[in-house]
Amino acid sequence: MFFEVRTKRLTVTPKNTYKTVKELWLFQVESYTEAEARVTEFMKKTFPSEDFSIPKIQPSKIQRVEKTKGCNPEDPFYKVKIELLDTNDKGKTIKTPFFILVRAESPEAAIEVGNEVGGEEASEFETVSANKTKFTGVVLIEQKSKPATSKAQTSKKK
Repeated sequence: MFFEVRTKRLTVTPKNTYKTVKELWLFQVESYTEAEARVTEFMKKTFPSEDFSIPKIQPSKIQRVEKTKGCNPEDPFYKVKIELLDTNDKGKTIKTPFFILVRAESPEAAIEVGNEVGGEEASEFETVSANKTKFTGVVLIEQKSKPATSKAQTSKKK
């Protein structure tokens, strides 16, 4: 599950003046409590000498995060809306919205990724839109690798 988190931090400019920086982040967490804890940990680690606050945490409609091949860290994020098409037992087409966040150099490149993801999610789909967002970054859950378990060898004493 993804949560959109707005942060405000007070930073010092090169001219020794204070500046408020407002940012929008996307965090992959399971609850509000975990979101607040992860954001606090992330901000303290990323901006250790700056005061910050978390004015808003809200669940996001985004269900998946992707990036285009060869994208740069400076490229913007695009929110791509895909409608998954299904037919009910009465023959009526049902459209289910599916949102992905794509880091891409252009809306066209984001739509290409949307078409690939749509094909993975359903046999019939329609990529509706790709809108530029104000996301500063995305923080995903780290995949913890399981330690290799070794079977203890037992020796029989004679």
